Amino acid sequence: MKQIEVFYTKSLRNNEDYGFHTLVIKALNYLPVVSEGTTDPLKATRENYVSRFEAFDKAYMQNTKLDEVEALSAADAAVDEAYSASRAFINAMRRHPDETKRAVAEEVGRIYDKYGNPVKLGHSEELSVLRNLLQEIQSYINSYLEPIYFTEWRDYLSETTDALEEAMRSRTNAESRKDKGIIQSTREATDEAYRQFTDRVNVVTAYEGGTKYDQFIDYVNALIKQHRANLKARTTRSSKKKDENLTFEPVKQTEENPQE
Repeated sequence: MKQIEVFYTKSLRNNEDYGFHTLVIKALNYLPVVSEGTTDPLKATRENYVSRFEAFDKAYMQNTKLDEVEALSAADAAVDEAYSASRAFINAMRRHPDETKRAVAEEVGRIYDKYGNPVKLGHSEELSVLRNLLQEIQSYINSYLEPIYFTEWRDYLSETTDALEEAMRSRTNAESRKDKGIIQSTREATDEAYRQFTDRVNVVTAYEGGTKYDQFIDYVNALIKQHRANLKARTTRSSKKKDENLTFEPVKQTEENPQE
């Protein structure tokens, strides 16, 4: 007899947890239709689960629809374009036929090489890289950069970086004005309602026997399997990253070390 597997949703990130419950709620249509005049053994726990998820959905969507979030996305896209275009320009100038201009471009290009491409980083990391990059580039006087026409590119990158920082600040201020615990509290209530509901499904399935709940159970177990695989993959990536960051230094010989 099939049963819904035990799955601890606490390990999921908020967006993963939200997506998991969204799909389970949609799959409620797979449950057998209860005939009129017949008691529905899942009614109370199912309705509680749906109600708790609706509150979670409202809180989660309110967070993702902040105007400041859209402004931040636009600012991030603008600075990504400024960085990519300015680097493409300087890389082209590194092949300039004039040796003097080529030498200037090569020096600026090495700064870009030093910090790497920040476009795929999170906003905070990206901002930090751009600030360091600009600090080095801005140490050169305009007359040094003007022969390769890079002052405008530098100013363009600086302006878009400032705009990114301002958008990040606005987003943070907007989020701080909200009830910080609303997403967490509605998520926890939804997780608990899910647990109660799936426990009830398992009890009813065991009591009634048969296969009428199998489609729903198979679907939920498939979701659980998928999310477990995602969690395992993330743990593996995190472990590999930690291993790559380890550095080993040779033991220094001291008088206390045994001599051979």
